[in-house]
Amino acid sequence: MDKRPVGVLDSGLGGASTLIEVLKALPRENYIYYSDCGNGPYGSRSTQEIQALAQNCGRVMLSRDVKALLVACNTATSSALHLLRQALPMPVVGIEPAICRAEAKLPAGHILAMATEATVRQERYRALRGELKEPARVHDVPCPKAFVERIELGIFDMDGYDDLLLTVLRPYEGLDVRGIVLGCTHYPFIQKQIARYARAHFQGAPRFFDGSKLAAQRLKASLRRHGLFNGDGNGGVSFFTSGRPEKTEPLFRFLLQQKLELE
Repeated sequence: MDKRPVGVLDSGLGGASTLIEVLKALPRENYIYYSDCGNGPYGSRSTQEIQALAQNCGRVMLSRDVKALLVACNTATSSALHLLRQALPMPVVGIEPAICRAEAKLPAGHILAMATEATVRQERYRALRGELKEPARVHDVPCPKAFVERIELGIFDMDGYDDLLLTVLRPYEGLDVRGIVLGCTHYPFIQKQIARYARAHFQGAPRFFDGSKLAAQRLKASLRRHGLFNGDGNGGVSFFTSGRPEKTEPLFRFLLQQKLELE
């Protein structure tokens, strides 16, 4: 048994959506969440910039003596997971857009994969697409950083994202969209806003998918495999950031209490 905390990192606050699932799967572990808000969002940065920032986050987490690291950021996972695994003396688990699970669950209709511009251009994501049986059904939807920026401003009005959604989803107007993959950990927090838009512009009501449950399962398996599991913790979550904690921590705590309904 190892009582050291598990590290969870993201470019901002979206990783709270993944941590919600991790707390369900591993309620007795203790956690340190690191938000790189001082440098985020990562989604519109170059691959080299993302890799440098992610590796710096890894060093910060190592200095906090975490026993394992969950990269709760699709962009950082797609760009830098392999580098973090090479550099850090601990298990490192990432999160990826759930496009394969969405395809398996939905035998017909279109699937939209909303993710950051950086995520969809990475080789790791292209390899994930290579596992699809019917890739033509799954449409990549690169999204601008404005989505993340608004979420991190605490904007959750039901019509607060209509302009952005119209910009990225207009090409799919009227299609039979059965699923939407939320390929950025921030996006589950605006699922209701996306669902509202979808009901007005697509046929039917799509189901939503993200990679958080699978990431939580992988983290749990990794802790057990490496003899790091802790059954005596209290599920405590410590928060720190490269940005302004007085501004970001209250929103992080708010997000961590949200009820998310994802496949």
